[in-house]
Amino acid sequence: MPRKLAVLALILTHFSIILLSQKDKSPVYDEAFYMAYGYSLWSTGDYRMGVDKTPFAAFFSAFPLVFVDLNPPDVNTEKWRDLSGWQKKNLTKKELNERFKSRWTISLDFLFRNKVPCDSMLRASKIMPALASGIFALGMYLCCGALWGAFGGMTALIFYSFLPVILSNAGLVTEDIYLAGFYFFTFCFFWRFLESKAPKFAVISGVLAALAVLSKLTGLIIYPTILIMTPIFTARKEYPSAFRGLGLFVLSSAIVIAAFYRVIHVQYFISAVKNMLALTGSGHQTFLMGEHSGDGFASYYLYALLFKTPLPLLLMAAYPAVKLFSNKTKTAEKGKLLFFILPAAILLLISSLSPKQIGVRYVLPVYFFMIAAAADVRRFNIVVAGFLLWFAFSSLSIHPHYTAYFNKLAGGPDNGYRLLSDSNIDWGQDLKGLSKYVRKEGNPEVILSYYGACYPEYAGFEFQDLFSFGIWGDKNHLLSDSPKKEILAVSATNLVGVYLGATGRRMFEWLENAKPVRKIGYSIFVYDITNDYASHLNLAHIYAWSGQFSRLKREAKRLESIAPEDISTAFFRTISDLRAQDLQGALENWRIAVKKSQDQNLPLEKLVKNSSQAGMYSGIFNALARLSRASGFGAGERYADLWASSLSNQ
Repeated sequence: MPRKLAVLALILTHFSIILLSQKDKSPVYDEAFYMAYGYSLWSTGDYRMGVDKTPFAAFFSAFPLVFVDLNPPDVNTEKWRDLSGWQKKNLTKKELNERFKSRWTISLDFLFRNKVPCDSMLRASKIMPALASGIFALGMYLCCGALWGAFGGMTALIFYSFLPVILSNAGLVTEDIYLAGFYFFTFCFFWRFLESKAPKFAVISGVLAALAVLSKLTGLIIYPTILIMTPIFTARKEYPSAFRGLGLFVLSSAIVIAAFYRVIHVQYFISAVKNMLALTGSGHQTFLMGEHSGDGFASYYLYALLFKTPLPLLLMAAYPAVKLFSNKTKTAEKGKLLFFILPAAILLLISSLSPKQIGVRYVLPVYFFMIAAAADVRRFNIVVAGFLLWFAFSSLSIHPHYTAYFNKLAGGPDNGYRLLSDSNIDWGQDLKGLSKYVRKEGNPEVILSYYGACYPEYAGFEFQDLFSFGIWGDKNHLLSDSPKKEILAVSATNLVGVYLGATGRRMFEWLENAKPVRKIGYSIFVYDITNDYASHLNLAHIYAWSGQFSRLKREAKRLESIAPEDISTAFFRTISDLRAQDLQGALENWRIAVKKSQDQNLPLEKLVKNSSQAGMYSGIFNALARLSRASGFGAGERYADLWASSLSNQ
């Protein structure tokens, strides 16, 4: 009885931590889609929003919304009609992107412009992945208890209940926690089948595999893995019964998948697989330890696991690997260990070869197998107790910011953004935290570079945009020319330039040695730039080369209010006037800049980061040379020609 109470207490604690950690978090990038897709399945029975996704995670997570009076996605809109027909043909990447744009508009409208507040909808939906994780926690206890005994089961439950990557993903209305749980338990029941040859375990395993695939198409890796492992872990004389079970496994999977698509709509599943493969093959921007790639890194997930896993779990999971090579370990024990290591190794290998590498969540099932390996504890002793206490402390110390967890080997969460990006540390989860900080600081004016998906009004404060590309809608607000206090807030993913293109990859390099006044959840960096000339100079540069001329004009005025005598002030006022077709103003400011050039250097060498930016400035200097020539301003013409020539060689 005490053990059962301890198990119940741990599961309830796990469930509570998940929901409490999400209380003050914003929706992450993908949650709007899963909620809208799930609700559309309940309200219309239409699979068209899937495109490259299977429906279970969305369908299950949206269940609480069925009992809320909401506006469903409007099936009479052009955006909804745009989403039809994709299951009947092979789409080009352009056609896929068009569908994604329509899907995204529908999703954002559903979550952020519904009759019920966004946060209320989120709280309701988040109960479901948290509930699923609680069930998986119980399953982990039972499975590892069957494998290693009672102490092994409790060890596994403790690891599972407090693992940061589980706590973070189990609180999100996304697909990853569902995939991971179903993926792992597929192999648990298939192991039971191979041991007993009882057909029911093959059927249960097949159903779980189907649910994994219906959660996320990564689950398809299960089938070749099972096919490879069946003859390895089966005695030759038992091949007939093993392969009959394998047939039941495949048949039960097929039935569940077909049933979930109501049979007549199974074409949506086939097309989703095709679209997923096409998108995966096209690659994705990936960031690893300061390096960028569009095709991924072979070592990406190994480093992600190394950095994102608490050290006690890493060390205890390594011990069973040592046992595999020990002569003291019985053959049966080695087989059991190997059975729960191979699926993780195969998933890790395939994922490492994929050109689409976004975050450690893509290999979340590996953590379930890692826990199972680390739980190979037959006796409870002081060493194990010490490891578990160390683990719990290192995990809970970052509450509620579990997404941003990095271990001491990685330098902790403060250093995480230098190593990995996107959902490893910053998935848009801390916009509410930033809003709270802005209110606490007396509502300073804000320049925002946010990595996340919403409409501008959800931010809770007005802001001047700086490549917050996931925020849709009107972002034309400009800050005042003379703010009392002004802050720059930059998401960690944008800070390292992951999705800002080759031209913008080094956009925020100038902040590398700047000290933020606050880090919101380790994912949004806040800088006080009220009278910081260097910051406004870089902002003027960014707005200039990216063609955001109204914002450039505002930054030029800020430069003038902070340091009117600086040559850069006159230069950017010149560009601002030139872009506004105010040739007289441009010429006057250009005269000032040229005059100041006698004792000041224009710092373009520090600002210009690539040939694209150099080309933009070269074009401006050519225009200034022509303007100077037409006005008889010889010194201006020579100075402009000198700079144009210098930049053209970069």
